[in-house]
Amino acid sequence: MYQGHNRSAELVVEASPLIVPARKELADVIERIYQDHCRDLYVYLLLSGSSPTDAEEFLQEAFLRLLGSFQEGKQIENPKHWLLRVLHNIRFDERRRSSRLVALDVNGLDGFLGRSAPLGYGPETAVLHSERMEQLRAAMVQLTDRQYQCLLLRAEGLKLREIAQMFGVSTASIAESCGRAMDKLGKLQHE
Repeated sequence: MYQGHNRSAELVVEASPLIVPARKELADVIERIYQDHCRDLYVYLLLSGSSPTDAEEFLQEAFLRLLGSFQEGKQIENPKHWLLRVLHNIRFDERRRSSRLVALDVNGLDGFLGRSAPLGYGPETAVLHSERMEQLRAAMVQLTDRQYQCLLLRAEGLKLREIAQMFGVSTASIAESCGRAMDKLGKLQHE
């Protein structure tokens, strides 16, 4: 007996429940990655000169690209590093298109470095902490854009090789930029 019509209807009914959990699982994975890394990525964008509005747009675009990559079946071993590379590229493309990115200044570092000492510090320790943070702020604005970007990306855990790929330069060039930045920070902070 021919039951082609009923059979295809059964296949659709049977296939649908298998697709939904995969989508739900993917949504859960993206949500977990977002919860784990969004704040750090947002701070990276602000520290690298993006306005808060641009940072939010860049993050949205990066997570959409992450979703698309997962849907294409691509394996991403370290989503945070992958997102940092994507955000760097998005910022670079945006910088070429317009000059909407704000320049980094001492005030831009305040949210990241903090003006006040952590809770539990005594008055003397709090004053020393505040002075060290001010020295660090002053030293960081003396870095070149590349030195600053390299330090931010290293602080986020990227390897020199990964940063070099992002900038399209040699690993030695990035190592030199990081080294010079650290030397400059060390000298300026101890002046």
